[in-house]
Amino acid sequence: MRINKNIFFLALLLFPVALMSGCKKKQPPSPPPQQKVATSKKPVQEKPAEAPAPRTRYYVITGSFLYPGNEKRYEGMMRNEGFTPRMVPGESGFHRVAVFAFDNEAEARQKLKEVRSSSSRYRDAWLLITKE
Repeated sequence: MRINKNIFFLALLLFPVALMSGCKKKQPPSPPPQQKVATSKKPVQEKPAEAPAPRTRYYVITGSFLYPGNEKRYEGMMRNEGFTPRMVPGESGFHRVAVFAFDNEAEARQKLKEVRSSSSRYRDAWLLITKE
């Protein structure tokens, strides 16, 4: 069997073309379509945490000092007189010495009267009202 040369060359040329026509370039797989999920629940809105109401405190102040050393000396003097002093910082840099603290304004005012009348040294005592 003798094959015609022209047919052989033609087959030789067309064979790679025939092979290439069946090949496809590899494509990355397409992502799956996104599905919308229907929710019947309404989004829950969290209520902001309520801060506790500030507590009002009433302090009977017998001394207020700019320098901490003076405050310490006065505190010692108040201890010697039988008080239990407490330091109450001030916004303007003053150091206050309180001898009593109350949650009730009427009690604080009554004690302030008693302290003022107990000695002329405490006639300038005053009431400090704070929110804590």
